[in-house]
Amino acid sequence: MKLQNVICTLLFAVNGLMAQEDPGAILEDRSLDSLLNIKTTTAAKYLMKASEAPSSISIITSQDIQDHGYQTLDEVLDAARGFYTSYDRNYSYVGIRGFSRPTDYNDRLLLLLNGHTLNEGFYGSAPLGSDFPIDLHAVDYIEIVRGPGSALYGSGAMFAVINIVTKKGVALDAMHVGVQVGSYGRRQGSFEFGKELKGGVDILISGQWADIKGADLYFPEYNTDSTSSGIARNLDWEKYYGMLSTIRFGDLTFQGSFTSRSKGIPTASYETIFNDPRSSSLDQVGFAELKYEHELTARLAISLRGYFDLYHYEGNYPYPDEFDHDGTDNRRLGTELQARWDLSPTNRLVGGMEFIRNYRSDYFNKSTDSVLFDGDFPFSIASLYAQDEIQISEAITVVAGLRHDQYSSISSSLTPRFALIANPFASSTAKVLIGQAYRAPNNYELYYADPLLFKSNPGLFPEKITTYEFVWDQKISGTTLASISLYDNTINDLIDPRIDPSDSLLQNGNVSKVHARGIEAELMMQLKEGLHFDVSATYGTATNTASDIELTNFPKFVVKGRISLPVTEVIRLGLDGQYESSRTTVYETHTDPWFVLNLSVAARLAPLVKNLAVEPSFSLRVNNLLNRWYQYPGGFEHRQPALTQNGRNFILTLAATF
Repeated sequence: MKLQNVICTLLFAVNGLMAQEDPGAILEDRSLDSLLNIKTTTAAKYLMKASEAPSSISIITSQDIQDHGYQTLDEVLDAARGFYTSYDRNYSYVGIRGFSRPTDYNDRLLLLLNGHTLNEGFYGSAPLGSDFPIDLHAVDYIEIVRGPGSALYGSGAMFAVINIVTKKGVALDAMHVGVQVGSYGRRQGSFEFGKELKGGVDILISGQWADIKGADLYFPEYNTDSTSSGIARNLDWEKYYGMLSTIRFGDLTFQGSFTSRSKGIPTASYETIFNDPRSSSLDQVGFAELKYEHELTARLAISLRGYFDLYHYEGNYPYPDEFDHDGTDNRRLGTELQARWDLSPTNRLVGGMEFIRNYRSDYFNKSTDSVLFDGDFPFSIASLYAQDEIQISEAITVVAGLRHDQYSSISSSLTPRFALIANPFASSTAKVLIGQAYRAPNNYELYYADPLLFKSNPGLFPEKITTYEFVWDQKISGTTLASISLYDNTINDLIDPRIDPSDSLLQNGNVSKVHARGIEAELMMQLKEGLHFDVSATYGTATNTASDIELTNFPKFVVKGRISLPVTEVIRLGLDGQYESSRTTVYETHTDPWFVLNLSVAARLAPLVKNLAVEPSFSLRVNNLLNRWYQYPGGFEHRQPALTQNGRNFILTLAATF
């Protein structure tokens, strides 16, 4: 199945429209009305129309990714309403609605791949940059579910749940091979193979590989004779590879993935030696999952899955008198049983239980001649959850949910959610959303200790967020949609390091409270001629309530615009631009406001070379087309208050489908 030019981001749906059961079938249709019928599985753990879901939802299709030439998941999310990104030359970070703590490793967003959690079990981090395990060409669509999701998913789902859904083999029905070259010595390759075999076995295999030399970077904070005049040479390199396989047969689905990514660290973070080629990090993530889904009756369905996850990290940090090496290994097994029961035509109940055993969860930190820390801290989580959807009338639906998570290592968590969804007019949807979510302290926060600087705190308890949100979605015409969202978030018991006055050692504690509120608005147009346009604006505030100080790494005002249109029968043009106001750094300085414009050109050559067994194509993406200078704030581990991002650069992709 070849996807045609369709809408880039689905903001909402109209409740009165009839919905199909297969999201892929809707994504293939170019008409706006058909696209409004798309269903999501992430918001409720079963198929439901986005308009009926108890969240503010966007859906990004594979055609959207192709039209704008996105290369990494953080680029996709950076174009979505309410999101913003950072990059510290080692990892990519994504913030939403005013919250992105420096170096939080994306542990307050939950990332799923076909419903499987990708956040690893030691730090809770989510791979949103080039450490994401698969090439985006294998993605069918991406569901972005804003707001608290712990009532269904547990820890980490504080601000959003993001589910990446890959293509089915029968939909791809081909072998796709791509080769990329670009700025900074980029060399990259990828492939996808999809097929439905005899007997109904559906197979998808995807792989990618990259070797990027990177740029020589100038940091004025290190501009001395002894540090190469502030230039980090040959340290921005990056290498990664990854594979994904899915096999579907009847009610059974197997999926497995592994990715490995190593990265040079040019910033001399943690006061390491500047311009030392030994500075680097390695992250490896993998999982295997077997899932069984079956409808016992027309009103009752069950699903059962079992899975294994692994995470491995290594960091190399050179110092003048020693060489530090730290690492993490996490292994976990899990199982989940879920049931969906239609109690009546207007009442659907979903419930389940999940058990996770992190049977290996260790961390070590060693210097040249000593061991600073070495420990293994296995733990378990037992969970129960339920959610009830009741349609009170044709125009009003109520959703209520509750989840209990019992940890073996910390206190338990109980998280509720409530939603009222109404259709006051045939072309309007209003949502009142109230919910809570939490993030359990990770093992590093609980147990890490350094006799000279830092001590552990096994008594930490989870951070919690309470969210109130109002969403109004309005279909203005057959080609135009609009949305507005008002949110109010309060985060209690935020974990931050503090100094214990009794011994002057640093220690993590539940010491902060944050209040954030804001407004998001978006306008989207999808014309029959293939022209797509959308623009969004976000304004918000986020402050620490104890000090009344604004949070760091938060742009108050963000405006985004995107347009894609056909130029000829074979060429499609895309432009996406973003304006961002200044952010406060951890050193209480401010980045400058900036505007960045990106250009993409995609060409399908099949109409020009008919009757060939091979369908060639190419695409070009030019990032930062106007060569603007802009920066993102760094973290406490950086001497630099802010880190300069790349100037104008390009990526050229040559591909063939067999």
